[in-house]
Amino acid sequence: MPLDGVTLIDSPGLCFPLLGVPPPLQAVMGTHQIAQTRDPASGVAYLALHLFLERYYHLRRVDDDEATAADADAIQAWSAYEVCESYAKKKGFFVKHGKGALDVHRAAMALLQEVYDGKLVLYWRPPELNLLRSRQFETEMAPFLSLPVFARE
Repeated sequence: MPLDGVTLIDSPGLCFPLLGVPPPLQAVMGTHQIAQTRDPASGVAYLALHLFLERYYHLRRVDDDEATAADADAIQAWSAYEVCESYAKKKGFFVKHGKGALDVHRAAMALLQEVYDGKLVLYWRPPELNLLRSRQFETEMAPFLSLPVFARE
């Protein structure tokens, strides 16, 4: 039964790398393997822009143990490195031969894996139907899609 204003887009379960989307964001979206991500901190930076990771995981800055969580929020925003560093400390991720150094890379990979596993939810609203019928969609996006559904009649 067709409904006005409702567009259903289905995928057969295959997701291919997207043109124009950087690999860290593809890792967040699940279209790029997390293990192949050279800089997982970039993906964590993207997550930190859209989610309050420090609040969700109740993280505290590593270099400021005496500050309370409320003080940490009031001081300044968290960088991706600080989020990874604090997450590594909380999870006990240390470099084996690094004299107790925090394994920030492993923490970043673990955060990306949590998004991939669905423990952290990041979503976008689907595009408006007007966008799918617009000239912009036809010129910028449609050439990269091989779906006959979007062809102009």
